[in-house]
Amino acid sequence: MRNLKVKDIMVKKVFSAGVDDSVLKIARVLEKKKIHAMPVVDKKNKVVGIIAETDFYLKNGLDFHIPTYINFIKQSNFHKADKIKESPEAQAIFLAKVSDIMTSDCFVIPDSLEIKELLEIFKSRKLYTIPVVNKTNSLIGIVTIADIIKLL
Repeated sequence: MRNLKVKDIMVKKVFSAGVDDSVLKIARVLEKKKIHAMPVVDKKNKVVGIIAETDFYLKNGLDFHIPTYINFIKQSNFHKADKIKESPEAQAIFLAKVSDIMTSDCFVIPDSLEIKELLEIFKSRKLYTIPVVNKTNSLIGIVTIADIIKLL
């Protein structure tokens, strides 16, 4: 790992979400691509947040997975399903955008960062996925703890 930098290990083909993307659409991408998080970018490809699997869980006394709930309601055939679908609570979930549930305080790193510094960031901030940006703060890659493990 001597002299390696983030640019040497980062994933350059990054799946990203837009702030106006639907929560359900992004949940499907995460599941299909078997990834746990993705950066959220604005129209200029600037990182404005991150959305992770854990963002899809409601924690207000009820633990349930939003995409699973939406699919259940959409596929329900029982007679009360239409009333549930029309409820304000269900509509709020169906219409939820990435900006409603993302983490907007997103830590980013430059591709010139040394791996030893990256390790310290993962450890001290308890992060698993970090977007990589260029000098203009545009998204150019992503690095995960799994990328570090591959080096070992």
